[in-house]
Amino acid sequence: MRAFRTALMCLILLTFLVSKVEGEVKPGQRIYTIQLGAFKSKEEALKLMEKLNNLKARVVFVKNRYKVRVGIFKSYKEAFLYAKEHKIAQIVPDFFISKSVYYPNLVVYTNYAKPKKVKEATPKPKTKKGNRKEVSKDERKELEKKAPDKTSLKQTVKQREVQMVRKQEALLKNSYGTGSGRGHIYAVAVVLSVLLFVVLFFTFRRKNFLGDFEVYVGRLFEEGNYEKVIETAIPYLQRNPKDTFTKKLAAESFEKLGMFIEAGTLYEEIAEELGEKGFSLLKERFKEKAERLLSKEFRK
Repeated sequence: MRAFRTALMCLILLTFLVSKVEGEVKPGQRIYTIQLGAFKSKEEALKLMEKLNNLKARVVFVKNRYKVRVGIFKSYKEAFLYAKEHKIAQIVPDFFISKSVYYPNLVVYTNYAKPKKVKEATPKPKTKKGNRKEVSKDERKELEKKAPDKTSLKQTVKQREVQMVRKQEALLKNSYGTGSGRGHIYAVAVVLSVLLFVVLFFTFRRKNFLGDFEVYVGRLFEEGNYEKVIETAIPYLQRNPKDTFTKKLAAESFEKLGMFIEAGTLYEEIAEELGEKGFSLLKERFKEKAERLLSKEFRK
């Protein structure tokens, strides 16, 4: 168990150290870096670089500013721990951690050896022995023409940012699927969920309505308002002919008002419905009641 923990700690430490090496970072990759200042002139940036001998610092020319930055990190936490460990706040109190895109061709100066990635803003010719030679005015003009222009640098940066955005969009499309079939599946799923919600909503609303209606009709019957019960229940029974409770209240209201034929007819319907449900005793009781009321009407 201890050996496993030791190996895991070594792996984490190795990953942390490798994340700080610039050679592992590809051009156009998103990184975190510690920015110590931004200056209009390169000389001001180099003055600050003199205080950073113990740190791997670089000067990057971005948006007409020479920016002094330290380190290349994969996460904000790594950059914060590095700044805390090297006490960068004592050198530059107002430093901050920035997220940017790494472009080696924008680096104009470093305090460590990176011959392949560091490019001077204005290249100067050298002799075979490595000693600099004097340059005439004409040669200097030609060199200035060949040197990269600020506007061209901006255009290349914008083009690369656009390319990165397009690559990210392509990755998202590949991960989520580009076919129209999956889009149709999502649309069908949304439509079905909406229909299910509507059905549940109206079912619940209907149950509440039926419960409220039965309470309302029962209250009218208890108050002795039989005419209002009949006026309310008959249109309702035409739409809901299987509502035995409301039909029974209507029949009893007819009976209370002396309308025995109407009451007997409803009692016969109730007897048939109870017979279909298997309540034979109740069926016989309501059938006898219907016959008694009908015979009572004919005796008048």
